[in-house]
Amino acid sequence: MARSITLNNASEWTVVSEGTAAVRRGGRRAAATAAITVPVIPAEFIAPQVTIDRTMELAPTTTRRAAGVPMVDMSVVPSANESYLLAIRHASGALTFHAPEIEIGARRGRSAALASFRFRVPLRGASIAAKRRGIVSSAIKAVVLKVAGKIADALLPSLAATVEAALWRRAGLSEGWFTLDQNSLASGTLRPGAPAGGQAGRALLFLHGTFSHTTSSFKELATPQFFTPLQAAYGDRIYAFDHFSVSKTPEENAKDLLAGLPDQETEFDVITYSRGGLVLRNLVERANALGPTASRFKLNRAALVASPNDGTPLATPARWEATVGWLANLLELFPENPFTFGAGFVADALVWLAQRAGGALPGIAAMDAGGEMVADLQGPPAPPAAAYAALVSNFTPSGNILERMVDVGVDTFFAGANDLVVPSAGGWLIDRTDGSVPGDRIGCFGAGGNFPSNLPPVHHLNFFARAETASFLLQALAGAPHGLPEIDPSVTLPDSRGRRSLVERPAALLRPQAAQLPAPPPATVVPAPLPGPSDFSIFSDAFQLTLIDPRPLAQDGGPARPGGDGQKGGVVTPQPYQLLATYGGARIVEPFTARGGEAGQRWHDIIAMHERMKNYVDGKLGFDAPTDEELIKYGTLLFDTLFPREVRRLYDVARSREERNGHLNVIFTSMIPWIADKPWEFAFDPDRKTFLATQELHFVRNALTAMPVEVAKPKSGPLRILVAVAQPIGTAKLSTEQEEAVIMRSFQPLIDAGLVKVDVLRATTPTRLHRWISATPYDVVHFIGHGTFDTETGQGFLVFEDDKGAVCEVSARNICEILCKRGIQLIFLNACETGRGEARGTKQRKADFNRGIAPALVANGVPAVVANQFSVRDEAATEFSQHFYWSLAQGDSYGSAAREARIAVNYATSHDTIDWAVPVVYARDPEGRICERRTLPKEALLTPLVSTTARRATMLHKFRVAVWDVNHVFPELERTVQRLNVAQGEFGFEVVDMSVPLGAWQRVEGEGLQLNANLAASGFNNKRQEFGVDFLFCIIDKPIMYQEGGDTHTGYMCWWSDPGQENIIIFGTVYEDKPTQGPAADHMIANAIVQGLTGILADRGTHKRKAGGGKHCPLYYNGELDMRLDVGSQRFDAICERELRKQIPEHLPALKSLLAAFD
Repeated sequence: MARSITLNNASEWTVVSEGTAAVRRGGRRAAATAAITVPVIPAEFIAPQVTIDRTMELAPTTTRRAAGVPMVDMSVVPSANESYLLAIRHASGALTFHAPEIEIGARRGRSAALASFRFRVPLRGASIAAKRRGIVSSAIKAVVLKVAGKIADALLPSLAATVEAALWRRAGLSEGWFTLDQNSLASGTLRPGAPAGGQAGRALLFLHGTFSHTTSSFKELATPQFFTPLQAAYGDRIYAFDHFSVSKTPEENAKDLLAGLPDQETEFDVITYSRGGLVLRNLVERANALGPTASRFKLNRAALVASPNDGTPLATPARWEATVGWLANLLELFPENPFTFGAGFVADALVWLAQRAGGALPGIAAMDAGGEMVADLQGPPAPPAAAYAALVSNFTPSGNILERMVDVGVDTFFAGANDLVVPSAGGWLIDRTDGSVPGDRIGCFGAGGNFPSNLPPVHHLNFFARAETASFLLQALAGAPHGLPEIDPSVTLPDSRGRRSLVERPAALLRPQAAQLPAPPPATVVPAPLPGPSDFSIFSDAFQLTLIDPRPLAQDGGPARPGGDGQKGGVVTPQPYQLLATYGGARIVEPFTARGGEAGQRWHDIIAMHERMKNYVDGKLGFDAPTDEELIKYGTLLFDTLFPREVRRLYDVARSREERNGHLNVIFTSMIPWIADKPWEFAFDPDRKTFLATQELHFVRNALTAMPVEVAKPKSGPLRILVAVAQPIGTAKLSTEQEEAVIMRSFQPLIDAGLVKVDVLRATTPTRLHRWISATPYDVVHFIGHGTFDTETGQGFLVFEDDKGAVCEVSARNICEILCKRGIQLIFLNACETGRGEARGTKQRKADFNRGIAPALVANGVPAVVANQFSVRDEAATEFSQHFYWSLAQGDSYGSAAREARIAVNYATSHDTIDWAVPVVYARDPEGRICERRTLPKEALLTPLVSTTARRATMLHKFRVAVWDVNHVFPELERTVQRLNVAQGEFGFEVVDMSVPLGAWQRVEGEGLQLNANLAASGFNNKRQEFGVDFLFCIIDKPIMYQEGGDTHTGYMCWWSDPGQENIIIFGTVYEDKPTQGPAADHMIANAIVQGLTGILADRGTHKRKAGGGKHCPLYYNGELDMRLDVGSQRFDAICERELRKQIPEHLPALKSLLAAFD
């Protein structure tokens, strides 16, 4: 049992009953806990290593009922080395599972003492029910599950392979080809067998779906009415191919299928169910990926039943918990289902969730709508003409099904009609470019479909129970008309399901609605002749894009009146979003649709990539940066969304007219917070093959406001910058000295020329900043610190120190009071999440986008603001700030400076594809300038990468080694490397500053933030060459992780690249009580340098203690993390020295001198 289980918000809940069950489950069908008579969790969902530790029945208190969205906040302190998971049985009957947030206690050396597991679970369905009933009237049941032991391999692909093989083995099943007829399908006794060479006549093939096999998927078709015509057409040439659907991708399934065919062409008709459709499409449309055996398979006709051609949101890796929960609920709701292995998968998935297994399930992830497999299948080449027929369902959930969907959270996954698992329209969409299955070969059950409306509901799990399905399949295979009304694939299926009344729709909107005002028709693009540049304001020649969110309309067609009839009974659904584009004398208004049909799929793709980027930047394992190709595809999607039809025509006119002036200003403003939150800086013009933010036009954002902008005439004197450094206790330490040094070094030639003055305000408190700004005029305030965004309140904050050095969060309103109306022309917020407006929050607060930090400053009159739209470590924004200020000091405009800075970042950080777009530039006037245009002296155009003093000190050394203290752990590093240079003449050391590649910091579950050495080295190599050095030695204050041979290794202290590669050494100073200066610190640095250099030069790794040898050798593997060994004097042991004399005799004396430099 756990040492303790605490309900952290006990004042909000009444514990109706509580029980324990510490007996380990003997098997998946063991009895449920005796504490609650009705099993809270079905026995088949409990794996052998899982124990029900505690069950609690919770009812909301009066305090809880008045507190908004209910939440279960629970902490579990383990008694031993076990993991925990929280299961909740909701009032609706829905069952959900929740992994913990792992809290780490005091760290000693390399390991950490686990303090507790914490679970914080919002009960969304209960919140919605409360809005309907006034209170949360039903109790919930919380179950704490204990998972014993540790999984040997924490990567999902290998775990899935082991589990799926075991499940099939226990069921007496195996992969491969089988023959079938009516009797064998009905009894589940299929006979092994594949088409033979020389077989005459076309064969029929069945391909099953996920968590199933042929019999479980298709057994309801085992009727004489279905099989008699099949046997007449195909004889005994009816086959099935059973395959793993979780641990293998559809491509792997296709390759296995082809391997069982004779080495000749065999023609098939095919019936697929669910994921089986993707296996078939790999066979037909991806021959190049399958290799030479692809020619063995030829398709005649195929019927795709409920195929996830365009993916399913349930396969998105980020929705892992909800997908497992929804599968469990489907198994309970529909006991007669084809998911033979569904319960076993849920049982093992709970273990994986509790133990934070990483990666994705290959067979499931292949159905991700944003994944590579679906994108490849939905692109060219198109499938054979009329080869496919599609059968889908538009299922309308109601009652308990709908309530469970809300509680699990899957009701929000689908952008439109679906069958509970797969989007309906995706069943016939077989190419995102060239279209769909022909309408006369589509069958659709449910609303908007072509089957009779009085049929019983059809969903993903009961297609084959309907006689209409069997009839449709026979006609599809025969190529005969299906006798149903023809479906128009371009028409969106109705999505008026009852669940819409449960999800965030005001009750007033459910009443009869008054007629809405029609949307303004698109204007004809005939811009008036443009006046000369001196005759109109800057906004006359700017291309302005504004997204408008119309206010609710009253019954009389006018705006709703606060407190009047318009709010009480007359408010109707707001008009659709409108996209307003203006340029010169032209004005275009187009509806801006964000849900349903093609628009819904587009926004699903936009959001999926945005979430992937955020997870990548946050360092979450399993999320990579998009490739150049993916980024261009994503940028094209953003561009097409922002520039539809007539808007694009106006944009093209503006581009052609502004070519004479050199550039076009594009100003984007959004009243719709969640749309403004998207990374529009990545928009890619497919015709001109360039990103908007880096081509010759200037792309900036603005905020809607009536406040006049504080415009000042460009100045001839120096640009005055205040660098405000906030480093409060309780937040991650920022490398403020690093950023200050980089900025000062970049500006030194300008400072020498009298063009720029920079002041630094350290340990910034709100009071100090207020007084400093009030007394001294500045053009620019550069804030270095942390930013936060409260998703509950929808507010942004900057984090300062208070007068006692503790954390002090300052809201957007207070920041505006301190900084606005003081003549400041630019505020640069080098803090994470400062660029976000109200992407989340209540409906009322969503209407006020100005509550975000950056938009609020612009709305209150600051001419320009730069902020980050992703969470980033403080090193990541230094490149942008350098080049942005450099351009401003030369008299460039805000728009031009932003473009130049993005271009510079794009080539300066070759490893990452997205960091150039992290900063968001808000400017009321993109042509605004702080400084007059000026010509810089040639000497000011060269920025020193390494100080001339450091370079002179290494001129006589054979090899140059750049030393970078990433987190400024060692304040005396310059002195340390000078001593190393004096000690020998082989290796010359130079201290440098640079930036960590954006995706190199990754969070390892249970171990915290670590540097991915492989990714870092790839990005560092470009900088090593730029610095003109032979080796780069990096010092960090976190552990190191790396990949080798397909395995991931974490928690290491030192890593170096293989010989002949990047020549990078990374040293992690993981000791909490490490010395940071003095002889001990000097020894630690010298020892690590020698270890890395020796490893590269001699191609050696570390070793354990040898017979007769000590632990003082720099190549000794200090697995016990004894800091005394690392900070003490070291020498090569006799065995190592003898071997090194043979391997690197020319380098050994210098390496020994480095070890002795501080003795």
